[in-house]
Amino acid sequence: MHFAGTFAAKEALYKAASELLHEKRPSMADIEIVHARSGAPQVRFKGSAAKLTGMLHASVSISHTSDYALAVAICARNHDQ
Repeated sequence: MHFAGTFAAKEALYKAASELLHEKRPSMADIEIVHARSGAPQVRFKGSAAKLTGMLHASVSISHTSDYALAVAICARNHDQ
């Protein structure tokens, strides 16, 4: 169930980022979901998508039961860039 939640978060983030960055969309392999000490999911862009770290503010939320997993992602352009 944890893997399914993480995958749902990556997919939600990919779709949200793709809406903002048509030509620079990240690959799923370059999106990493890690957890803070508090357990909150956090987004990391790696590989060729690492340049997006300064361009986007991205947040995800993951929830699951024993049968289902879901995730919500929000992406916003960083106006400083």
